[in-house]
Amino acid sequence: MPAVATATVIPGTYWLWVGNQTFDGNPCGAFNNYVAELTAEETFITYYNLYRDDEMINTLYKTYYYDEDVEQGETYCYSVEQVLFPRCCQRNVKYPLCSSANPAYYFS
Repeated sequence: MPAVATATVIPGTYWLWVGNQTFDGNPCGAFNNYVAELTAEETFITYYNLYRDDEMINTLYKTYYYDEDVEQGETYCYSVEQVLFPRCCQRNVKYPLCSSANPAYYFS
Protein backbone atom coordinates (compact mmCIF):
# COMPACT_ATOMS: atom_id res chain seq x y z
CA MET A 1 0.00 0.00 0.00
CA PRO A 2 1.67 3.28 -1.05
CA ALA A 3 2.09 6.06 1.46
CA VAL A 4 2.74 9.69 0.53
CA ALA A 5 4.35 12.31 2.75
CA THR A 6 5.29 15.91 2.00
CA ALA A 7 7.64 18.09 4.05
CA THR A 8 9.39 21.41 3.67
CA VAL A 9 12.69 21.36 5.54
CA ILE A 10 15.54 23.77 6.07
CA PRO A 11 18.81 23.09 4.24
CA GLY A 12 20.76 20.23 5.76
CA THR A 13 21.45 16.52 5.61
CA TYR A 14 18.53 14.19 6.19
CA TRP A 15 18.18 10.42 6.42
CA LEU A 16 15.21 8.45 5.19
CA TRP A 17 14.33 5.11 6.68
CA VAL A 18 11.58 2.99 5.25
CA GLY A 19 10.17 0.08 7.17
CA ASN A 20 7.16 -1.73 8.47
CA GLN A 21 5.17 -0.23 11.37
CA THR A 22 5.58 -3.41 13.39
CA PHE A 23 9.00 -4.90 13.96
CA ASP A 24 8.52 -8.64 14.33
CA GLY A 25 11.65 -10.39 13.15
CA ASN A 26 13.52 -8.63 10.38
CA PRO A 27 12.28 -4.98 10.30
CA CYS A 28 12.78 -4.82 6.53
CA GLY A 29 10.65 -7.87 5.90
CA ALA A 30 11.61 -11.17 4.40
CA PHE A 31 11.87 -9.81 0.86
CA ASN A 32 13.17 -6.27 1.56
CA ASN A 33 10.74 -4.97 -1.04
CA TYR A 34 10.31 -1.41 0.19
CA VAL A 35 10.65 1.32 -2.41
CA ALA A 36 11.28 4.96 -1.53
CA GLU A 37 11.15 7.79 -4.02
CA LEU A 38 12.34 11.28 -3.13
CA THR A 39 11.57 14.37 -5.13
CA ALA A 40 13.29 17.67 -4.38
CA GLU A 41 11.86 20.94 -5.56
CA GLU A 42 13.52 24.29 -5.28
CA THR A 43 11.76 26.33 -2.66
CA PHE A 44 12.65 29.29 -0.53
CA ILE A 45 12.35 29.23 3.25
CA THR A 46 12.33 32.55 5.09
CA TYR A 47 15.41 32.98 7.24
CA TYR A 48 16.96 35.57 9.54
CA ASN A 49 20.35 37.27 9.56
CA LEU A 50 21.47 37.96 13.12
CA TYR A 51 23.75 40.92 13.84
CA ARG A 52 25.75 41.68 16.97
CA ASP A 53 27.08 45.23 17.15
CA ASP A 54 26.26 45.74 13.44
CA GLU A 55 28.25 42.68 12.34
CA MET A 56 26.42 39.64 10.98
CA ILE A 57 27.17 36.63 13.21
CA ASN A 58 24.76 33.98 11.96
CA THR A 59 22.01 32.99 9.54
CA LEU A 60 19.08 31.36 11.31
CA TYR A 61 16.15 29.27 10.14
CA LYS A 62 14.87 29.05 13.72
CA THR A 63 13.64 31.88 15.90
CA TYR A 64 16.18 31.50 18.69
CA TYR A 65 19.95 31.70 19.10
CA TYR A 66 22.28 31.10 22.03
CA ASP A 67 25.33 33.35 21.77
CA GLU A 68 28.34 31.81 23.49
CA ASP A 69 30.98 34.07 21.97
CA VAL A 70 30.66 36.92 24.48
CA GLU A 71 32.84 38.38 27.21
CA GLN A 72 31.60 38.77 30.78
CA GLY A 73 30.61 42.32 31.66
CA GLU A 74 30.55 43.54 28.03
CA THR A 75 27.39 45.02 26.48
CA TYR A 76 26.26 43.72 23.11
CA CYS A 77 23.53 45.00 20.81
CA TYR A 78 21.65 42.57 18.56
CA SER A 79 19.42 43.19 15.57
CA VAL A 80 17.66 40.89 13.13
CA GLU A 81 17.07 41.06 9.40
CA GLN A 82 14.33 38.82 8.01
CA VAL A 83 14.87 37.62 4.44
CA LEU A 84 11.44 37.05 2.90
CA PHE A 85 12.37 36.18 -0.68
CA PRO A 86 15.64 35.29 -2.40
CA ARG A 87 17.71 38.30 -3.44
CA CYS A 88 14.90 40.63 -2.42
CA CYS A 89 12.70 42.00 0.26
CA GLN A 90 14.66 42.07 3.47
CA ARG A 91 12.98 43.48 6.54
CA ASN A 92 15.23 45.05 9.15
CA VAL A 93 14.53 45.44 12.82
CA LYS A 94 15.40 49.09 13.34
CA TYR A 95 15.80 49.07 17.10
CA PRO A 96 18.52 46.77 18.37
CA LEU A 97 18.22 44.89 21.65
CA CYS A 98 21.18 45.53 23.95
CA SER A 99 22.25 43.44 26.93
CA SER A 100 25.25 42.84 29.16
CA ALA A 101 26.85 39.42 29.34
CA ASN A 102 26.58 38.17 32.89
CA PRO A 103 28.47 35.18 34.25
CA ALA A 104 26.76 31.81 34.08
CA TYR A 105 26.31 29.99 37.34
CA TYR A 106 26.15 26.22 37.42
CA PHE A 107 24.86 24.25 40.37
CA SER A 108 25.07 20.54 40.87
